[in-house]
Parts: sequence; structure tokens; C-alpha cells
Amino acid sequence: MEITTAQQTSAFLWSFLLGLILSVIYTLLVSVRDAAATKPRAVFLTDTLFSFFVCVINFLYSIALTQGRVRLYVVFAQAVSFFVFYFLVGRRIKNSLRKITEILSEFFFKLLNSAGKLKKTALKQKNRSE
Repeated sequence: MEITTAQQTSAFLWSFLLGLILSVIYTLLVSVRDAAATKPRAVFLTDTLFSFFVCVINFLYSIALTQGRVRLYVVFAQAVSFFVFYFLVGRRIKNSLRKITEILSEFFFKLLNSAGKLKKTALKQKNRSE
């Protein structure tokens, strides 16, 4: 069965969008992983699980839009959109999220230190009054 040009164009554009979505998910995964300061084994595991997830998504996508056939233009569109987004936008998002994480962790560290000092002061005053 032949695929028309309209179907090929549609599959190409949908795969481009799918590559962008997968890139956004990967950028968020990397940002969370960086914020948690994970070990190399955890990085390997999360990347492996993400690769498995991408394989399953691609399998389901190829069944739905290209009658189960792997088309080179579909793979190409997905890979190009993934890498273009990740290297042009994803890195900026990742760096911005890293800065936000640093600011929030510093804020909460100061907040917890202040709370600890207030608790110590309250305990000292309570001990003096007894």
C-alpha cells in the first residue's frame, strides 16, 4: 500500500513535534537529575530508561502513522527536532533551572538556619525562666 505525499508530510510534521516533546521531557529529566546531584550510575540508569521510553514511543508512533513501517524521513525529523531544541533551547532552560535551584536552595538553607537559631534562643529563654 502506497503512502500519499500528504500522509508523508503529516507523518514528518508529527514526528518533528514528537521530537520536540521528547526533547522537552529529556531537558526536564536532566534538570531534575542535576538538581539532585546524582551519581554516574543514576545518570546511566535514567538515560537508559529514557532511551527505552523513546523506543516504545517510536514503536507506537510508527504503528499509528506509518502502518508499522520505519520511514527514514520520520526518524530524521524526530532526531533533528530533538537535537535542535536540546542544543539551542534546552541548554538555556537547563542553566536557568540550575540557577533557580541554587537560589531556592540558598534561600531555604538560610531560612532553616534562622529557624534553628530562633529555636535555640527560645530554648535558652525558657531555661532561664525556670
